[in-house]
Amino acid sequence: MQLHTCRLSRLAMLVMFVIATALAAQAQEAAAPQGLRVAVVSLARIEREYTTLKAQEASLGQWLRERRSLHEELANYVFLSSEAFQEVVSIIQKPRPLSEQDQARLEELRAISDEKDRRYSELRAKADRTPAENEEFASLQEIYEARLNDINQSWKQSMSELDDRRQTAVAGLMATVQEAIKAEAQAGGYNLVLDADALNILARIPNWWHQLTSEAILTPHPGEMARLVGISVAEVQQD
Repeated sequence: MQLHTCRLSRLAMLVMFVIATALAAQAQEAAAPQGLRVAVVSLARIEREYTTLKAQEASLGQWLRERRSLHEELANYVFLSSEAFQEVVSIIQKPRPLSEQDQARLEELRAISDEKDRRYSELRAKADRTPAENEEFASLQEIYEARLNDINQSWKQSMSELDDRRQTAVAGLMATVQEAIKAEAQAGGYNLVLDADALNILARIPNWWHQLTSEAILTPHPGEMARLVGISVAEVQQD
């Protein structure tokens, strides 16, 4: 068994459990050593070379920034009625720059909300409100809380959509990685291709060295090597 050092790839967590399971299963099922050849593919290199993945990541980040900006802007309209608030939502979701008509309407609705906000603050600070003022204050507070709830629900929906988009991106990434691994294995004639971090999983298997044939090649970095043999990183680097 040959041991060499290499650096850890950044995307290994996406595939290491599947690969480690495959390694254990293949070793256990073999009646006799068949010359299992194990190599390491750098998923960090795959990530760098597939610009589509970077574009998807950038697009997802831009989408999230736009959604966050939208919700921050909605906070300026929390004293509007439900109908007026939904009108604001429909306008600010339009492509920018807005038309003069839409911009004027937003400013009009913002002024209405700001005026109610000032009135709400005034009533809240008043200790001896009249019954009519108490009723007005309660009405404004109800509107305020309802709009905050609308914003919170909208944000939850955005986070759910973000999760869906991330899962789609991960699925696309996994498909790309699987194709790259398949191509690497076919080109090198390997039975199994391991990303480096799968060694961390291997280190958790008791007597893991019995799971591999003498022709297996492992390429841990010092930290992984330390976990594999149960010593410190310093001891590995001193050897």
